[in-house]
Amino acid sequence: MAIDAKGLLAQVQANLRALESCPVHDFQREDRRPMPARYRCSRCGAEASLQFVNGYQQGRMHAGAPK
Repeated sequence: MAIDAKGLLAQVQANLRALESCPVHDFQREDRRPMPARYRCSRCGAEASLQFVNGYQQGRMHAGAPK
């Protein structure tokens, strides 16, 4: 199976643009069994890992932002 590197790069870039353009993310868990769970922002549609979401939430907490 060949990997479409250009297509994959375009998806990554689009996800990064969404992450950077959203003022406040609202991540919701997506069940993708048997794959590991991913999270999607209900506002911008960006996809993220559990590690990213945890770091994002900790950063907001340390900045004094409401949950």
